[in-house]
Amino acid sequence: MIGQGYSMIFARSRVILQELNKVLPSTLWSQQLRSGRLAAMASIHSFTHDVFQPPADIMPSNSIDKEAFKKTATIPALKVNKRCIHKVLKAFKMATFSRPRFAVIREVLTNPDEKFFLLDPQNMCDLEAMTERQQSVLKENDVEERLHEYTLELTYKDWQPHEVLQRLLPDSVEVPTGFSRVGHIMHLNLRQAQLEHKKLIGEVLLEKTPGIKTVVNKLNEIDNTYRFFNMECIAGEPDTVVTVKENHVAYSFDFAKVYWNPRLSTEHQRIIEKLHPTDVVYDMFAGVGPFAIPAAKKGCEVHANDLNPESFRWLEVNAKQNKLSSRLKASNLDGRQFAVDIVKPDLITKAKEGFKYKAHIIMNLPAIAVEFLDIFPSLLSLVPSELKDKIPEVVVHCHGFSKSDKPAEDIQSRVEDILKCRLNCPEIHDVRDVAPNKEMMCISFSMPSTILCAPTNGDIGGAGDHQTEHQTEQSGSAEGSESDQDGPAIKKPRTH
Repeated sequence: MIGQGYSMIFARSRVILQELNKVLPSTLWSQQLRSGRLAAMASIHSFTHDVFQPPADIMPSNSIDKEAFKKTATIPALKVNKRCIHKVLKAFKMATFSRPRFAVIREVLTNPDEKFFLLDPQNMCDLEAMTERQQSVLKENDVEERLHEYTLELTYKDWQPHEVLQRLLPDSVEVPTGFSRVGHIMHLNLRQAQLEHKKLIGEVLLEKTPGIKTVVNKLNEIDNTYRFFNMECIAGEPDTVVTVKENHVAYSFDFAKVYWNPRLSTEHQRIIEKLHPTDVVYDMFAGVGPFAIPAAKKGCEVHANDLNPESFRWLEVNAKQNKLSSRLKASNLDGRQFAVDIVKPDLITKAKEGFKYKAHIIMNLPAIAVEFLDIFPSLLSLVPSELKDKIPEVVVHCHGFSKSDKPAEDIQSRVEDILKCRLNCPEIHDVRDVAPNKEMMCISFSMPSTILCAPTNGDIGGAGDHQTEHQTEQSGSAEGSESDQDGPAIKKPRTH
């Protein structure tokens, strides 16, 4: 009778379990079972389940007590013959005790032919956690199906930077998660609450990031003339001259005196892929050459300019060290002056020589580049009539920021307002998110010859014919028929 009662209880239990499996999500049910196994194993094995966390008794401090980070942990391990260690490692790859720069294969002091293979106690708490495949691999290689208790001595060097800072920074201060790396320099942009602890943050990141010799923090101040951020060294050597490689090209520069953004590597490559080796490139805001140098390397004739004397100096250095000085001519001018003194005469020369390829104007100064487009209307107004039809096609690649919820429409509208014409099918690319509600955009378009050659009020000679043509286009635009025009329609003034 009693036996029959137990049978009924067990049968009822199975029914309840089946019903729970139907009702509870599988992930939640598996978590409950897993938690039960972990609790049950605590009485069998003394595995340390918070092994990935430094000692909890470390108090927040702006100084580092490395002794306080010592921790003894007990983790599961398999004892494996060294001849089959790779087979076992492959089968247990997802259950390995995985830490950066941490050896998971350890010596067995009592037997040189065997190795301890360390496992993650959170994933491999007991033999039941093994898959059938893993159990099969152990049997095939005569590995004992037993989890050994391996004592692991962890010290300060074993902890990751964010783990150390989580203990040393107050709970109210967020651990820095993002940074840029430029050569041997780590570049931070610390928040206000983090500034009080900047020396500590810098020291930890310097010591625990291989290859870093200098840690700098960007200041809120920006150099209004040359548009680069000021910075302060918070740890390491105050050496800001670096050499970096991007897209197989080497660049040298003083990071504290020029603008360089490693996050623009993809954009640099995207623009270069649009160039043909026979094209000519005018880089109006060239910096140290991330567009100009690869363009010259591709075979283009390049005229590169930057107002910053330091950028100009390093631009010439980079052209020389990449053996491209014969293809790249550098200048140190204001952007508009560059258009007048370099771009204009060179386009006229190209027209006289019968140049049949494209001329690309790159304008990567997103804060204000769009404003510089005002130099191009009537830039070639005084070119002789017989040469105007021979001016190469001018393709502009202009970068700009937008805070609009429709950034593509926003940048096109701003460009059209400056040029006072409708653009014919511009290509607009979203480069990257700069900040919440702030996008970096690039608009590429063919500059209308009617804009470049538009007469000014002071033009004489043959200007009358061109003025009539320009007025005709404006009239057509006013009637909303720009789609019927061969060339771009002049844009209606906006009302505000």
